[in-house]
Amino acid sequence: GIVSLLTRFGAHVTLAHPPGYELLDDPLAWAAEGAAASGGSFRITDDMDDGFAGAEAVYPKSWGPLALMRERVTANRAGDQAAMRDIEQRALAHNAEHRSWICDERRMALTADALYLHCLPADIGAEVTPAVMERFRVAVGREANKKLYVIMALLATAKVDDLASALTTPTCRGGA
Repeated sequence: GIVSLLTRFGAHVTLAHPPGYELLDDPLAWAAEGAAASGGSFRITDDMDDGFAGAEAVYPKSWGPLALMRERVTANRAGDQAAMRDIEQRALAHNAEHRSWICDERRMALTADALYLHCLPADIGAEVTPAVMERFRVAVGREANKKLYVIMALLATAKVDDLASALTTPTCRGGA
């Protein structure tokens, strides 16, 4: 994900999340390894204000509590709809405890005039306030416009051996 990608390129990354919303171990290890190899840094905090303090860019993203997501996978694979409904209700209750984890103007003021980024769709009113989203509408739109090309590049890289050579080797189609 973005955390391990940015640390590979020397970024100083702070991952902020409430307790219970930890990421899987592998992406965290990759982020730490990338930071060590590139001269960047990687740290984790459970304080959103700390995560925003001095940041040059912020990328708030919502996700569910890892333990519940694992339960959800098991219930889904078993086709257990009652368990799925129960997990959904528990996840909503858990998320309600963290309504204060929102990107707002107060938190943006803690940054070093940071750029707000989001992969979209953003949950306006839950992840980000309408005012922050409106202020960064153009930047977020530009980011979203590039998403399709990034996905296409990833798919091409996965499907074509030595993609760089394939893209630079002229081909003739149709006898021209």
